[in-house]
This record gives sequence, structure tokens and C-alpha cells, in this order.
Amino acid sequence: DDAGAGSGTDVVSPREFLAAVIRRDKRFGGGRQHDSQEFLHCVLEGLQSELDRVKVKPKYRELEGRGEEEAQAAEAWAYTRSLGDSAIDDIFAGQLQSTIECGVCHHRSHCFDTFLDLSIPIPAPRTSQDAAVAASASVQDCLASFNATEHLDGSDQYRCEKCKKNVPAKKKLSISKYPGVLVLHLKRFVASSGALHTSNFGAMRSSSFGASSRLKKNSSYVSIASGGLDLGLYCSPHATTAAASCPIKSKVAAARPFRNETAAARPIRSGGGEAADDIGQTRSKAGTPPPVYDLYAVSNHSGTLGG
Repeated sequence: DDAGAGSGTDVVSPREFLAAVIRRDKRFGGGRQHDSQEFLHCVLEGLQSELDRVKVKPKYRELEGRGEEEAQAAEAWAYTRSLGDSAIDDIFAGQLQSTIECGVCHHRSHCFDTFLDLSIPIPAPRTSQDAAVAASASVQDCLASFNATEHLDGSDQYRCEKCKKNVPAKKKLSISKYPGVLVLHLKRFVASSGALHTSNFGAMRSSSFGASSRLKKNSSYVSIASGGLDLGLYCSPHATTAAASCPIKSKVAAARPFRNETAAARPIRSGGGEAADDIGQTRSKAGTPPPVYDLYAVSNHSGTLGG
């Protein structure tokens, strides 16, 4: 009941809030089931627009993508914030980096995109000795899959701007600016053109992926600890915080396995350390507080593509 809000009870009705969201996006009306990530995006993007501090937008321009990697990241970040800058960006925005390295001349090219949440894949379920026990993974497993090196070869070869020809290459996603509050979205549905043999997956046909394709759902449990999630393992060498000060006070929820759509966390401590990988990725730079997060909230979503 809306009357309960502010009357000394602990119950707050979301009715008025939901009505405001529906006025912005009619998809969320009618009492139907919707994806929690889509709902969160609608809310955050609406607040971004309402709270935007940029009154006069600059003219569009192509970024040259030249110079040192760190300078490219800084230029892309500054340009993005010149187009839109709000309290939502202060809290949730981070920067994603995509790096491709030529397998012949080892030239690297970088692309940068701003994110409000990270969509991370769930690794294929591991076979359990007990068929009654669902396969499980940790958030770190999901982040490692997100951060894994992808090899571009065969028909997927990369056209190197230096070699001027198609070549084998390696591609890797990393984080170049980590947000004040990190939102993770678990990608449970993936396209598949083959038969499904794993009992932990549910499948449905989807015309958007072609007549012979199906979407399959990974129903593995994903666990997350209540504290100490080190995002620095998945950051680029020059990674820095995107939020010098975040106005959200830390809350810690108990850790438990969950079937979720989104989870939020925020940094809690500082320190140092480096760990390199095969295309030069390291943890956060010396002297920069590493992105170690505590669990803040979890949004659960139950259902299938059919409802």
C-alpha cells in the first residue's frame, strides 16, 4: 500500500516508481514478465537524461585512435563525457577496452566503449558426478570467460591496418576504467545451431538467429562472495577508477548461490600488485587503488524465453 511509505513501517510500495517507469517506456506496463537488466537500463538511462549536466552537445567527430594506449583511453573517455555527464555516470559508468593484436607484426589496435553494466558469459556447465546436483560457477569464472583471449583465424581473420591484409590475430576485452558501483549481468541465453545434450540447459528456437538456430539457457548456479571481488585481474595496464568519489555508502549482503540477472558491488579497499597475461594485460597501475568490490545487491530473475 502506498500509504505505508513514510508512516513508520518498513514497507515501501514501488507502485508510483513503476508507474513513472511505464510512462517512459510502455513495455513495462500490463503486468507482464520482463528482463531485470532491461528494466535497470530503462531507469538508469532515464535518470541520465534527466540529470545530464551537458546543455550544449559538441559536434560529432571520429577519434583518431593514435598515440599511447593510455592516451587513447583518456581521449575516448573525455569525449564520451562531453556528450553526456550526470550523477548516474559518476556512480555507474566505466570504460571497456577491446584490444586486437596482429599475429604477424604484433601491431595492436584499441577500441573503447562506456558501460553502465558488464554482461559476462557463464562458462559451460561442468559435468557433476551427482546428476541431481546442478553445475555451478563463480563470478570470477564468468569474468575470466569475459576476459579470455579470443583467437581470430580462418574466416574470422583480422585485417591489420599495418600489414594491409587479413591475418590471424588475438582479441581481448578488458576494463580500462572501473566504476564506483559495478553492475554485472549474467548472460544465460546463447545461440546454438546444434542439438543440446546437457541437462542443465533449456532450449528454444529463435528466428532471430536463423531457422536452424536455437537459444539455450545456461541454468548453472553462480556464486559470489560478500566481499573481496578483485576486478583488477581483468583490467588493462593503465586502468584507473572512473569515480574519484562515489556517494553511495557501502552495504554488504550475505554470500549465497544465485540464479540472477544482475548484481551490484562497490570498491572497498586499496593496495597494489601486478599480474601479466599473453597480450600484456596487468592489474591496476602501481599507486592506483585496485578495484576490489563488496557485494551490494542482487536482482533475481526466474523464467525462460517463454515466460
